[in-house]
Amino acid sequence: MPDPQHLCNHQCVYNSSHLDIQRENGTLSGYVMGTELFGYLILTQDPGIFMLAFSPEDKQNMGLTLYADKPVLTLEQKRQFQEQVICVGMEESDIVYVDEKQDQCGPLQKEHDEERKKEKDAKGPKEGGK
Repeated sequence: MPDPQHLCNHQCVYNSSHLDIQRENGTLSGYVMGTELFGYLILTQDPGIFMLAFSPEDKQNMGLTLYADKPVLTLEQKRQFQEQVICVGMEESDIVYVDEKQDQCGPLQKEHDEERKKEKDAKGPKEGGK
């Protein structure tokens, strides 16, 4: 199974965190360096998009992430996201759009997979195995 990944400062970052989902209150949580962090689900009128708000009480570290079922947003989906950005107290200038077509992690993931396969092949069969 490939590692979950995202692009940060033009570098691929891999994360294998375990997340807990609380359906009753629309939150997900995970631990980072011993601290539990929460994401809050924000549903829209459009079933093709949803958002997760992170640290909304902390203006310095807050974040808002938009997830869409298609790679290109409609103008209405973009408008809904921009409205939510303002609603949580962020500035439109804080928005960073990521284009999945410019995936810089895919080639690196392929390279990592090939290296793992070579290491596994070099080790040979496990002792005591058939």
